[in-house]
Amino acid sequence: IYRNGQIDTDEQGISFFNSGSGNIARWNTVYEQKGGPNDGVGIAIDTTPNQVIIEQNIVYNNSGHGLSIWNSKKGILRNNTSYGNSKNGIFVGGKDSAGAQVVNNIAVNNNGYQLSFQPDAVAGGGYLISHNNFYKPGSQKVLMFNDWTYSAAEFNAAYPGLSILQVDPIFVSPGNNFHLSSTSQCIDRGKNEGLSFLG
Repeated sequence: IYRNGQIDTDEQGISFFNSGSGNIARWNTVYEQKGGPNDGVGIAIDTTPNQVIIEQNIVYNNSGHGLSIWNSKKGILRNNTSYGNSKNGIFVGGKDSAGAQVVNNIAVNNNGYQLSFQPDAVAGGGYLISHNNFYKPGSQKVLMFNDWTYSAAEFNAAYPGLSILQVDPIFVSPGNNFHLSSTSQCIDRGKNEGLSFLG
């Protein structure tokens, strides 16, 4: 999905807004979306009372967040790659975003935080952040959680057992080929989600 939105209005690459149950976005490549100040997101779950699953997508070089959950219950972001987006790699916010899951994602070189998980979403409870890789060259603090900023090591110390990495994933050719090189430390570091392979 390429340049789906190119004007300063409410434009996303893929958007689930007030959608029904059972929706899944899988195996998409979404890049160079544009929109207004709060838009241009690669894939967004927005104001949705039912669970939506976003998995195994590549989102890159979008003008907003790479992946976003806003005011949506039990949204799942797993096994995605978010790279080079102008805002956060992954954003979760809104008081109704209880039960959000962020698992097995690689967020790299995004201009904001690689993960921004807002206090109102934390207050909703039931969330899971596990087995992700958050990396930006030259940046120690790669994620914001509940208005505090952390390196992966600091986050793992504060919340043991979540297995967050902060390493260069060594893509074959970022922006062109997002397969992991054979020497990548991300290989076999994912959480088993019952899929046919780990990433």
